[in-house]
Amino acid sequence: MSARSEKTSTLRMVIPQRQGGVNPDYVFGSELLERIAPPDPEAETVRIHVDTAFDNDLNKVDGIDGGDILRRQMRETRDILQEKAPDKVIVFGGDCSVTGWKFDPKKPCLVR
Repeated sequence: MSARSEKTSTLRMVIPQRQGGVNPDYVFGSELLERIAPPDPEAETVRIHVDTAFDNDLNKVDGIDGGDILRRQMRETRDILQEKAPDKVIVFGGDCSVTGWKFDPKKPCLVR
């Protein structure tokens, strides 16, 4: 089988994270991006659970608004990437931190 004909796996990750930007509009933006992107019947889509209790205050952890929530969401993201080990990832995200990581899905952790 040639390298061109090898099948690759693609994972579509919906991460409507808004805590890092302290902006609830990021949730809508993530959902909108997912809807307007061309569907791919061969790609699996996963959604990261994001707290949408917009009226709740965000705890400041290590100087980061919502740091505890952000860490939980990033751990969930990391765990899914490790489990699925996709060749490609498409992120439909909220705040900028959802795409701020380079990662190697074949290794046991995200790398900076």
